[in-house]
Amino acid sequence: MQRFGRLSTLGRPCEQFRFMRLMSTRPDYVPGVRGYAPGFAPPEGTRESPKIARKRRDPGLSLPSHLPKAEGSSSSATTTETTSPQKQYREDLRSLRHAYARELLEKHGRREAASAMKRAAEEERIQTQKKALEEERAQKKQHELEVIQMLELELPKSEEQMDRKAQRSTNRQAHEKTLRDQRMKQLIKLYGSTADFVTLENLDAKVDEVLHHRRPPFVTNTVSDMIDTPAAEAEEVEKRKALIREAMGL
Repeated sequence: MQRFGRLSTLGRPCEQFRFMRLMSTRPDYVPGVRGYAPGFAPPEGTRESPKIARKRRDPGLSLPSHLPKAEGSSSSATTTETTSPQKQYREDLRSLRHAYARELLEKHGRREAASAMKRAAEEERIQTQKKALEEERAQKKQHELEVIQMLELELPKSEEQMDRKAQRSTNRQAHEKTLRDQRMKQLIKLYGSTADFVTLENLDAKVDEVLHHRRPPFVTNTVSDMIDTPAAEAEEVEKRKALIREAMGL
């Protein structure tokens, strides 16, 4: 019943308008960017509005406006003796503000000078380190070249190396001569069998020779294979048939 009562209250115009107002009162909500969707409360301890990140001001640009002007410095010194206590108080505050601004400017200048000196020292250190690495690399390369040259001078070509080269040359010449001899034998053999070559002139004769040539005898295993053989083997077929009949008692 309570559930139905709650639904009935939502169904009324005034209650429904109040509920929609609560659901839509989130101006800082951007879908997928910031805020929480209507109907969802933010976690405890969170800000209602996002914190604005302000850039830190540069004292070198903002503090000079608090310093006294060069033209009115003498006039202000002369007028302080004949002014009222309120003006004297304001003048004291102004001079104190100027002193604070001058002190902050001096500190800012010292910090900027120190940071500039640090940057220059760091840049000089990097350049010195880079130069030292380049010199070390060049020295290593020069040392390698000297060592290679020294080894080439200290290790002359021995007689064994010369004999090995001569033996390689002799073996290569012998291998090439063997290949030439084999090629010559193949060419001679090919030249000797030129009578059996098939050309356009003897093509018909070669085809007739193949067709009329008697096939060589071949080994058969069964009677059916022998039946399919040419007529020249008919006697052998008949002998095999007779032997089979005798073995079967026919």
